[in-house]
Amino acid sequence: MSEQSISLPTPARYGNQYLSGFFAVDEKNQEALIIYILALTDQLSQSESKVHHKKITDSIQKLDSKFLQHYYSGIFLERQARSLLKHSMSRSFAYDAFIEAISEFEIAEKMAPPHCADPVLRYNSCVRTIKKENLQPRQEFDELY
Repeated sequence: MSEQSISLPTPARYGNQYLSGFFAVDEKNQEALIIYILALTDQLSQSESKVHHKKITDSIQKLDSKFLQHYYSGIFLERQARSLLKHSMSRSFAYDAFIEAISEFEIAEKMAPPHCADPVLRYNSCVRTIKKENLQPRQEFDELY
């Protein structure tokens, strides 16, 4: 890639009909695919939403770049973790999802184009949330007794 910074699209710029049109015309449109992934992961924060995780992971696998696959896997896991924070019984699962997201962002950071700090910023956001929310790993059943 060239030394220019990467511009990641945001779903707010596009509507669902717009995205459907792109997929009908060109299933390999990477920008539309990224927006679709972001739109699906945005729905994770809505408790009544029934987001199909397989649809998200399948879409991520269609991305051409390993960097983008790891970056958006991290986004998916981070957003999943944030949605789990809304449920008191799911805090240890949120911790696990944040740790998985951090791992994806670490891999993406090593592959990132020059001047693309997005994986590092997302990594830091996950770490700050773990500390702020005082999240802890799940205890194994044996450790409880």
